[in-house]
Amino acid sequence: MLAEFKENLSSLIGNESFETAGKRPGILAAVSGGIDSMVMASLLYECNYKNFAIASVNFKLRGQDSDADQNLVCNWAKEHDIKFFNVSFDTISYAYKEGISIEMAARDLRYKWFYKVMDDEEYDFLAIAHNMNDSVETLFLNIIRGTGIDGVTGIREKRERIIRPLLRFSRAEILKYAQDGSVPYRNDKTNSENIYSRNRIRNNIFPEFQKINPSFLRTICRDMEYFKEAGDIIKDQYKRIRARVLEECGSQSKINISLLIFETHCRYWLYMLLDEYGFNSSQCDQVYDSFYGQPGKRFFSPKYMLVKDREFLLLFPRGDVKMDAGRDEAENYMICRPENGVEMVSLYECSLYVKLYMRTSDFRPIPSKETLFMDASKVEFPLTCRPWKDGDRFIPLGMSRFKKLSDFFTDNKLDIKSKEHQLVLSAGNDIICILGQRIDDRYKITPETVEVLEVKIN
Repeated sequence: MLAEFKENLSSLIGNESFETAGKRPGILAAVSGGIDSMVMASLLYECNYKNFAIASVNFKLRGQDSDADQNLVCNWAKEHDIKFFNVSFDTISYAYKEGISIEMAARDLRYKWFYKVMDDEEYDFLAIAHNMNDSVETLFLNIIRGTGIDGVTGIREKRERIIRPLLRFSRAEILKYAQDGSVPYRNDKTNSENIYSRNRIRNNIFPEFQKINPSFLRTICRDMEYFKEAGDIIKDQYKRIRARVLEECGSQSKINISLLIFETHCRYWLYMLLDEYGFNSSQCDQVYDSFYGQPGKRFFSPKYMLVKDREFLLLFPRGDVKMDAGRDEAENYMICRPENGVEMVSLYECSLYVKLYMRTSDFRPIPSKETLFMDASKVEFPLTCRPWKDGDRFIPLGMSRFKKLSDFFTDNKLDIKSKEHQLVLSAGNDIICILGQRIDDRYKITPETVEVLEVKIN
């Protein structure tokens, strides 16, 4: 086992490249006092790896047993002249404060501390003592809870700065090594209690699998390697599809529905796309079912809002969307008649320029989305610039009847975000224009127009 461990370790840390650079990688070994981590520490010592240290965390969850675990690790490190780091945490208080489970709290606390020690002491790798059984257990837990392709590949031997040099050894092999080498360790009594899902799989289900196939662990591990290779193929295909259907514009993104639905297995590609934004599989199914429904339906992940528009799925960071304040509560801006012919107003996330001037014989208005022209003699100041409201209506240029703004936006295919941020200029109760869109027909330039009102938004 020692020779195989040494070979695994060398493969994981890229020993040759480090030694060529004139240094041997520093390893911080996370050791709890249990059999797996104590065997890992013993193997690091027995293979004469000089540049490693031990880090031990006391979570204060099992009273005197927790203290005894850490004392064992501390004493072993001193006996073998190994550098030792230790810390204690009030895990329960931290979990309560953060509103998370004790298991998640312990994970957060230990990894933050491990990385701090690594950075402060300049260690290259963090060694974690997961074994083959742990990886297979994780596979089944992920399947039970629901997972994507990554979830069926088990635990990775190496991920960034974390290495797991025991992952190719079964729990039985580790136990035999501990017994043969008289490696001290302490048993966590909770491992035999079927309170946790992992323990039920370990204590009840795996023994039955063992009866069916005595080598089932290695069989599953071989399959997980196949799953990983299949996952790499899928990810390559996903990258191509993602580039084709997803457009990212700063913090906002949109998925082209028509391009996506023509992809084979489009439901799965949708799942992978939305998984990046924190949406779960149930939400992905709901989004997929909304493809042929009416636009406007919204879905929320912890950090994003998704809006089903006509042609796109629009994704906005929730921090960019005012979730609680309605348009009616937003600030209105009063605009008086410009004394010097020009007025500039900073509003919301843009600027509005209001300009008054006499019409000349060569005046040729060229309206655009940003610039609109109106007959100033028909406008009563002060004007009000405000967000549009439900029930607002106007007579779009070129039409003779009133139209609701909501219908106008629908006809012009404005997405939900553009609708929410749309501003109007009103004179009294009349809307004279929708900024950046269209003027009211009643205020259009005619041959009789003497004074021009020009409004520009940018």
